[in-house]
Amino acid sequence: ADCDELLDIDYTLYQTGNSIINAILSDKAMKVKDKGITIKFTGLIPRTKISNTDLCIIFGNILDNAIEAVEKVDDNIAKEINIDVYKKKDYLFITVTNPTKTEVAIKDNKIVTSKDDKSNHGLGLSSVEETLKKYDGHLDLDCNNNKFTTSFDFCVVWYFISLEKPPCYVTRRFNFLMLV
Repeated sequence: ADCDELLDIDYTLYQTGNSIINAILSDKAMKVKDKGITIKFTGLIPRTKISNTDLCIIFGNILDNAIEAVEKVDDNIAKEINIDVYKKKDYLFITVTNPTKTEVAIKDNKIVTSKDDKSNHGLGLSSVEETLKKYDGHLDLDCNNNKFTTSFDFCVVWYFISLEKPPCYVTRRFNFLMLV
């Protein structure tokens, strides 16, 4: 579904604190329900100035990847995607975990693809990474014991519209300079 169309959805299965995230999660959960996949959400997403489009890019791509991986796991494995959210100072930290059929190779924080069409692989995560950078965010990928973890964070506080970088970037940079 298109990002703007998601807000027109009549059902909400999640109460995350953010209407677009509620809509994304509800839409994805309804689409995978018949496949025995569940999406669990823990935490609260505070109000933020991040655009709905950027939230769709971040959450849509990460959830699509998690769903694709979970669809491949054997039926004796719990087909569950867990999303945990917490806020610390001006940053939101989010972890998405899901089972995988096989161990996923990661090199330089990129998935080493086994797909034939290598040139069109990883575009979603590249979009996520570029979008997170706009908000002084970071993306980290890990796979251990057939459990894939996507961790990301981004600044959620914008006080001054005229700043090119969010104020937490300025604070983070200032704190770094003070340590040097």
